Amino acid sequence: MVSRAVATGLRPALAPSDAAFERRLTWILGMQRTGSSWLLRLLSHPATLAATPSGMNAPPRGRRERPLDVVPIDETRICDHLTPLVGDPPPYSGAQAEDHPRFVVNGVFAEQPAYFFSNQYAKAWRPQVRSLILARLRAQARRAARDHRIRARSHVVVKEPQSHGAELVMSLLPRARMIFLLRDGREVMQSLLALYLPGGRLDDRLVAPNPEDEQSRASFVFQNARLWLQRTTAVQRAYEAHDPERRIVVRYEDLLRDTAGELRRLSDWMGLVRSDEQLRAAIEREASRRGPVGSSRRAGSGPGAATRLSSALGPAEEEILREMIGPKLAELGYR
Repeated sequence: MVSRAVATGLRPALAPSDAAFERRLTWILGMQRTGSSWLLRLLSHPATLAATPSGMNAPPRGRRERPLDVVPIDETRICDHLTPLVGDPPPYSGAQAEDHPRFVVNGVFAEQPAYFFSNQYAKAWRPQVRSLILARLRAQARRAARDHRIRARSHVVVKEPQSHGAELVMSLLPRARMIFLLRDGREVMQSLLALYLPGGRLDDRLVAPNPEDEQSRASFVFQNARLWLQRTTAVQRAYEAHDPERRIVVRYEDLLRDTAGELRRLSDWMGLVRSDEQLRAAIEREASRRGPVGSSRRAGSGPGAATRLSSALGPAEEEILREMIGPKLAELGYR
């Protein structure tokens, strides 16, 4: 975390090439299980995410419906490294609201002179960290342009759902665009439970709750509700401090309800050249890949998720969410 006063006074001039590259960046910030992978794939169609050196694949040039103009980058986890969370939440012993905003290490130690990212030495480290971020992302963008023959000045869209460090990252990159991707925290919890409980894609992970143990489930909901609150709050603050012309809010619910309309709004805002036919092609590809509503491939996400999973949260778990994130949900306009 970095104070707005510190950030405002520490935006050194960049080389023209650095400033130009920074303007090509768009960050998708929020929380996991908010549709960030889906949105990244929609924006980068017809390219696909892949475990290649560039992080993507693309059709051969002769089979492309248009020149590629987006390089997708799928989770840098930069916040985990620059702004680590302050330990694990305490064991659940009754719901409790977030006690203070200092949920990242930087927020706790920022005023201590010995701390590496101390505000007292921000003039020394901020320009260097900023240059490191730009150099790293530019290297991947260049690799993608070379491997897949993409436009040299393509957009670079970074999906970053681990967004507890959004304030610091966006304060370092004031020329970049940011998408605040928001989803009702109650549906996020239902989606996470569907993901980790038996039958879900990650039910073999050690962090999965024991479905037969009410305390285990309650702790799982408590910890992830706390994460939703922390990350949502961090992105809110980053959004409020960012250039209004280079920020936008996208609600997952709206993206589901009117995918074509929201995708058009985003494409126009980013300056992407997309025909209605090209947007439909991206949407149809994703609908085919994600499977029909109710299939195991999209358990916990997509249309009807809340209805299908309404039994996933018991009364005690719903009470945890009411106490933990109820005020923030109301603030954000969720009933």
